[in-house]
Amino acid sequence: MGRAKKRLDSALRKTDELPDGWFGEVEASVEDLPSVKRKRVRKNIFIDVETAAALDYFCEKHQVTFTDIANDILTNFVRREKRKKRA
Repeated sequence: MGRAKKRLDSALRKTDELPDGWFGEVEASVEDLPSVKRKRVRKNIFIDVETAAALDYFCEKHQVTFTDIANDILTNFVRREKRKKRA
């Protein structure tokens, strides 16, 4: 995320050099971006070839990304474990 934030900051600095008449009165911040707000991190995982193939097929069939599906699965798993601990 650090590299992407630096690129975005660089792009935003370049817009400061453009005439003010090109922009409206709306203020924006890098911190307002959904990817920055969620404070997501990148983790590499190793999975079985069969599982990866099944997930790839599922993603293609439903037109979603592998990352979104993996995130949903892991999030649901963690939520269930938290519920078990509370009970």
